[in-house]
Amino acid sequence: MRATLDRGPAGAESGLDVQRAGDAPELALALSGPAPHQLVLDVAPNTDGPRRVAVVADGSYRAFKSEFEATDVTQVLIGRGLELVRLEFDAPVSVRSSLDGAGTRVEVALGNATRARAQLAFSSERDAAVTLASTADMAQKAGRLGDAYAAWKELLANYGFEDDLVDRAERELGVITTKGREALSEVEADVERAGFFGLPGIYDDCERRAVVVRDRFAPTDDGGTNPIHSTATELLARIRSERAALDVGGEDVGPDPAEAIRSYLERTGLDDLANRIQRQG
Repeated sequence: MRATLDRGPAGAESGLDVQRAGDAPELALALSGPAPHQLVLDVAPNTDGPRRVAVVADGSYRAFKSEFEATDVTQVLIGRGLELVRLEFDAPVSVRSSLDGAGTRVEVALGNATRARAQLAFSSERDAAVTLASTADMAQKAGRLGDAYAAWKELLANYGFEDDLVDRAERELGVITTKGREALSEVEADVERAGFFGLPGIYDDCERRAVVVRDRFAPTDDGGTNPIHSTATELLARIRSERAALDVGGEDVGPDPAEAIRSYLERTGLDDLANRIQRQG
């Protein structure tokens, strides 16, 4: 791989200082001079064709086999195995990758980034990735899906260079997310039924089930949130709000069937039918 620095505006005093970072198998890169800078990486192909390029953006790992553009990138990984190189930047950058003959050209618009770290060996990181995968497995088997989700996401964000672990992480994240969405979809369907018929008992059952989903997907140890936990929390708030409104409305008289039907139709996007019911009422 050959790296060159676009030195910004014509006549600007810019430079790229490259030093070895202590005894570690990595290089420290420091940029000087006015922005904008652009780092151009010409990546030679291997025997199988163009090398893989991956990025970490917004904490998520994404690998590409062809041309792409990405923003808010904090890491760029090129190659795999013993040929892997990882560039980590001190501020988000934009990346554009294109095929250049048999190889690949990676253009990095550095923006506010002034420092980067080029890592060339990953033995300790590979050990950490295996440990993290084991942690995710144990959490998943114990039903702590929020912790499992957080561990797999951390593996992808920080250790996205072990192909087998990356494949497992992406697969397990898909399994966890699908399981959560299916559980929430079943609860949401019953919430709609409870609202349609004005049945407090169904609301109570939905609340219990929503709590179970929320707790299973709740991360511990400040592991961040996930879409299933967030959605379950929002659904639980909706259930409690509608249940409370039903209790207030039922203090003097039973639920109004026409109003329940009209509210159901509005929630499901059938506004025309809801308006007709209101006019007829």
